[in-house]
Amino acid sequence: MTTQQKKDIWEFLDESSGRNIVGDIADMYHWSTNYDPGAGPFTLFLDLIGWSDENAGTSLYTGSQLGYVEMDMLGRCLVIYSDNPRSVDEWLEELMNLELGE
Repeated sequence: MTTQQKKDIWEFLDESSGRNIVGDIADMYHWSTNYDPGAGPFTLFLDLIGWSDENAGTSLYTGSQLGYVEMDMLGRCLVIYSDNPRSVDEWLEELMNLELGE
């Protein structure tokens, strides 16, 4: 009997980077690891799409301002979300479960 090893978050992000719908969002998540918790563009993205309020009950972004690279990433990801909210929500659920170790 073989046991299936649980996928880690970095494998999940690497697999997601090449996908059309969530690739830019995966890249923004990875980029946001360069920030203190709550201060990166990914956290602001979660607030703007309503994920934070729905799942944490409050806004999570604690940063002050983003650079032009981060604003470009955020803008592209918001367009992706507006075009494919269900697909992005499903992907986010899987990502957050991996992040929380569930």
